[in-house]
Amino acid sequence: MYDDAAEVATAVPCYSLNEIFAEKMRALLQRNRARDLYDVWWLLANRAMELDARTAMQLFREKASSKGIPFDSLNELVSREKFVSLEDHWDAQIGHQLPSAPPLANVQEAIQALLVDFITAGTAAPPLEAATLRRAASGGLPTFAGRRSTIVGAARERRVLQLRYSGKWRHVDPYEFVFGKQGDEQLFGFEHEAGHVKRFRVHAIQGLTITDQRFVPHYPVLIG
Repeated sequence: MYDDAAEVATAVPCYSLNEIFAEKMRALLQRNRARDLYDVWWLLANRAMELDARTAMQLFREKASSKGIPFDSLNELVSREKFVSLEDHWDAQIGHQLPSAPPLANVQEAIQALLVDFITAGTAAPPLEAATLRRAASGGLPTFAGRRSTIVGAARERRVLQLRYSGKWRHVDPYEFVFGKQGDEQLFGFEHEAGHVKRFRVHAIQGLTITDQRFVPHYPVLIG
């Protein structure tokens, strides 16, 4: 900044991203604060690729154990009761900290599928535990998780999706999951009928199947 300033090599100690995520997961398990739920959702939605699932989950389990807090199911992190209790406090608790706070309903719809994907990623959870987590999630938001899983499968195999949206069937090449200004997860894809790329809110998709038709990507496929 200043030409005559001496060069200072100062190391500032800080948490790694895995440590931050583990702390927020521990906080979410231990208490019911809007900021903990928001932070876990935001990290999974925006920084999941920078996290190491095995390391982060191991740190989380160690922190929970040191506090004497058991973690046996996804429901302990994001139970329906937690969301109900936050309904009247969501905006008050985080509204002053953000330019625009996403609606609680949007966070609720997305976070369970994001958590299941992260917790079961790689070897972060043993097979039996992964199955338990998926059963727990399916009891809460099976439709959203099912849509997301179908989209991921189509993207990995470069297959065209047939989806019903706003009452109309469309053929879409899936490219990326993005998030709208209100925090709703959206599919960024090329719609054949329209002839250009569009966004589709995942929770608003009314029907979804994978076709046998393959597509040649014209943009980077960032799903899967």
